[in-house]
Amino acid sequence: MQNAAQQTQREKGNPEMNFQQQILNAYTLLGEGKYEPALHSLDRALFIAKKDGSQESEATARFIRATVFTALEDKKNAKAEFEKLFQTVEKDTLFAAQIHFHYAGFLLSQSETTAAIQELEKALTIGEKIEDYFIQLESHRMLGQFKDGMFNSSQALAHYEKCLEIGAQLPLQERKASTFPYTMRQLLKKYGKSSEKGKKLDQKMKQLVGENWQEKVNDPEPQPTN
Repeated sequence: MQNAAQQTQREKGNPEMNFQQQILNAYTLLGEGKYEPALHSLDRALFIAKKDGSQESEATARFIRATVFTALEDKKNAKAEFEKLFQTVEKDTLFAAQIHFHYAGFLLSQSETTAAIQELEKALTIGEKIEDYFIQLESHRMLGQFKDGMFNSSQALAHYEKCLEIGAQLPLQERKASTFPYTMRQLLKKYGKSSEKGKKLDQKMKQLVGENWQEKVNDPEPQPTN
């Protein structure tokens, strides 16, 4: 009882500190594979955030909850959490775009490819509004891969070519560290290395990334599939 009273007193004094503590506890438990206790910590974090009226903190807690339910393959609760998350997070922000990315990955894991594409298109729209080249690049890359998987080669090609345009605008180090070289390798396969377009792309990439650009490709994280 005394511990409970002390905890309540701390929460009254500093909601943000107690929220962060619950989030830290959740991450620690998740790292140990203890999903249910982690969800209890996240429930507590969510309660603190809502009581404090902090939409940013509430969105953070819901985002982690959504990823936990996704890991547990709890489709119903994961989808519900994402829907609540979209109602909470501020629209047209980097965080909102990241949520659309994660939701697309979740939908893909449920074989809902069309819905996943719609989420990526929403992320792309946000990326264009806030002029975030990285979000635009990743959106076009993933859309290109999805369309490629659906045997829509012409649309996939258009997305990959858009990546070339966007990638050229990134600072050199970001360009090298991003999935830009990987996407251009995919585009080169589409063109054919010995084709005129393929040769031009290779020369362009040597200027943008370096002579041995194909040897420095970082493959993106694989998307979940059934």
